[in-house]
Amino acid sequence: MKKKTNDKIVPKLLKGLTGILFAVSTFFILPGLLYAEEPGPVMPQEQVFLDPSQVEAAKKQLEDDAAGKSGPRTKNVEVVSGDRVIADVKVVEQDNKTKAPATDTVSETKKTEDSNKATGLPAKVGTEKPVPAMKQEGKETKTETVQPQKPVQEKAETSKTAEAKVTQPDTKPGVTAAENKNETATSQAQPVLQHKPVRLSRFGVAKEFTTHNTTVGAVLQEMAVNLDGRTVYPPLETKITDGLVIHVLARKSFLSKEEVEVPFGTKVIEDPELEFGTKKVEKEGVKGKDLVIYENITRPGREQKIELDRRRIANPVNEIVRKGVAQSVLTPNGYVKYKKVIYGEATAYTWGGGASGTTSIGLWPKRGIVAVDPRQIPYYTKLYIPGYGMAIAGDTGGAIVGNRIDLFMDSLYECYQWGRRDVEIYILE
Repeated sequence: MKKKTNDKIVPKLLKGLTGILFAVSTFFILPGLLYAEEPGPVMPQEQVFLDPSQVEAAKKQLEDDAAGKSGPRTKNVEVVSGDRVIADVKVVEQDNKTKAPATDTVSETKKTEDSNKATGLPAKVGTEKPVPAMKQEGKETKTETVQPQKPVQEKAETSKTAEAKVTQPDTKPGVTAAENKNETATSQAQPVLQHKPVRLSRFGVAKEFTTHNTTVGAVLQEMAVNLDGRTVYPPLETKITDGLVIHVLARKSFLSKEEVEVPFGTKVIEDPELEFGTKKVEKEGVKGKDLVIYENITRPGREQKIELDRRRIANPVNEIVRKGVAQSVLTPNGYVKYKKVIYGEATAYTWGGGASGTTSIGLWPKRGIVAVDPRQIPYYTKLYIPGYGMAIAGDTGGAIVGNRIDLFMDSLYECYQWGRRDVEIYILE
């Protein structure tokens, strides 16, 4: 009974294991086989840093890597020695029955580096020599050269060439270089016409306008002025200047010239060492001269001269005079001689501040009236007080004793502004 049961269980277990294996192969192994990606033709770039003593080992490693892969593929390889990139090559591997002779690629690269050092080019600048095919078993490796970077010197020459092309003037075919140069200079130096203000006077009427002509004759020709039997001033060949006045005279008028004297000026130097009022000529003056151009108009019964132009031909020289100002004081009216100076104290008064009616000698109070001590300064004496001005002694007061004076002001505000001051009192002649 037990033997029959075992015979039935074994086939069922085998059948179950077979189903499990089929399911595993269906969901995991078969999709991988169906959708497996073929190896790409381009491999990522690799950098091989070589020491001069490892050149042969690197070459052999490249050959082994190329021989171990099936099917064509492309590979970018940068060969670096120390801190310099010797070459950047693209390697294409193909199956081929014929074997190309092997060439020492690294030796060529090393020669390139040596030549770069000799010429002084940058370390990353390579040569354009193609890397020959490498010998593989059953495969041929083709190499393609990557264009190296251009030297800095070549870039500088290119920029200089571009600048030369920009600065080089355009030339016309069939024309000599000198003619092209002259034509270019003429086109660049074209003059800009400047309009200048001019005034034209004729028949007693003046007209103002602007013109770009350069001479008086060209202006009159443009204005279509009839010059038959007429005189023009200034002459026709005169250059045009700003504000030039052109006179066209009548037929019976003519020009005349005359030299006219110009009076000289007088320069006065105030000398405190000279007696007041004394004058002394230090340098004589010289008269100047002007050349005057007249238009002479002749009419029945009379002649008339009209000044057209005046030119200075000799400048006058001023006369220098010294004027004595000894014992004088500078006032708003100039230097005034005084008899003596009294140093005293000055106060101020006005209407309503102790003043009423007329002064002690019957004068009406106003600015310029000063109260004094008649024993020191007599009435009606002319005075000059700096800061106050010209005055006259015309009043007195009980508190005005000695060298004290009281100045009349027009307002109480002015009295407060003046206050009490020490002043110089000039007794004038």
